[in-house]
Amino acid sequence: MAGPDHAHAPSPTEADRKQSVALLLASLALERIGMASKVHAEIEKCSAALSSFDDSRNIVPELLSLGERLHTVMQDMTLKEMLMQSIMETIRKIKC
Repeated sequence: MAGPDHAHAPSPTEADRKQSVALLLASLALERIGMASKVHAEIEKCSAALSSFDDSRNIVPELLSLGERLHTVMQDMTLKEMLMQSIMETIRKIKC
């Protein structure tokens, strides 16, 4: 079975490439805004949790839970940042 015939497919124009790169960059920017919002929300949760603690109870389990949640969020952010860096490297290789 022969593969698809791309000989007659139109090649993308320079304007198409530039627009595609611009859209990819905008998408990455929106993702970074979303990541920043998520980190900010976690900071707000931590601040609220820490301000609600008092000396009358054992807060160690709650602090450990808070730390685990922050660790998970930061791992997620690190992985997303690495993926976004890889995407940026790919975008840089596109010739406009």
